[in-house]
Amino acid sequence: MLTITSIAEIEPVRAGNPHLVEYRRQLCERRCTLDGKAAAITGAARPFATVRYLDNGLGCEFAWPTVERILAGSKNFKS
Repeated sequence: MLTITSIAEIEPVRAGNPHLVEYRRQLCERRCTLDGKAAAITGAARPFATVRYLDNGLGCEFAWPTVERILAGSKNFKS
């Protein structure tokens, strides 16, 4: 499990924000799709988000800024 200190080594610019993980958890709660199928976002404490199909758990990793952009628009991730 990554800690804020570990994130600081990977993401030095954003790691100074003590609310980073909580903000990402809020993003993980949002509804989305992956290739048109129901999906969930996981990995709030990790440097990259994982978007997984709800039915079988398979998924893809996305950069957090990409997750923010897609959730602000179509909410449909494409693998």
